[in-house]
Amino acid sequence: MDGSHADYHKVTDTVDKINFNSMEKVAKTIYATGWELSNRAVRPKVDKPLPASVIGSN
Repeated sequence: MDGSHADYHKVTDTVDKINFNSMEKVAKTIYATGWELSNRAVRPKVDKPLPASVIGSN
């Protein structure tokens, strides 16, 4: 879902407008990506520093 329909976030935005097959594919892709990254022997290289708001500051 790209959010580009006339009823998006309005009272008339009803559940029948959800593409559940697409939503399932996206959720499975996100899960598989997280699973793959978390189970690697080596952490992926970060190409730029992460902002303090992401990593937290002590």
